[in-house]
Amino acid sequence: MKYIGLVLLVLTLSCSSDDNQNELSVKGETYIAVSYKVESAIDINGDGIASIELFDESDRSMLGQGVYFREDNKVYPPNPLIVCIDATEDGDVVNYCAVIADYNPLPTYTQNKNAVTIDNGMEGEVSADFETIVFKEVFYKSRNNNDGTTTREQEVAMVTYQKQ
Repeated sequence: MKYIGLVLLVLTLSCSSDDNQNELSVKGETYIAVSYKVESAIDINGDGIASIELFDESDRSMLGQGVYFREDNKVYPPNPLIVCIDATEDGDVVNYCAVIADYNPLPTYTQNKNAVTIDNGMEGEVSADFETIVFKEVFYKSRNNNDGTTTREQEVAMVTYQKQ
């Protein structure tokens, strides 16, 4: 009976250490953008309906970028993502730009449980099932003031990526 108890204890300890080694990881996974939300609603497509979801306001292919977390802890794609759209807001032309840091050379990433940090300063949170990851990104608005000056404002965009 003592031996059975000892065997069960050893099996329990070895199983729990296997669980720690098999934690979920973004390594080797590709995630595609499925949502791009900003703080202030805008009407980019001119349909008279402002939205905080930029995918509702523009061509999804323009904003639907992917990110691949390589096995060597580098992130692909290699090119910067800069999205600029002119829109009308209260009669003023507004230029909206979403800028993600330059990916040349490829940045590295680290993962600590559900937190993923890309070395260009982007921080993301992975869902418990690792099906989605949400990154906070900077979203810039430049407003032409109709007097020859421009006002630049910064917002936070929440970009949701889904595992492919």
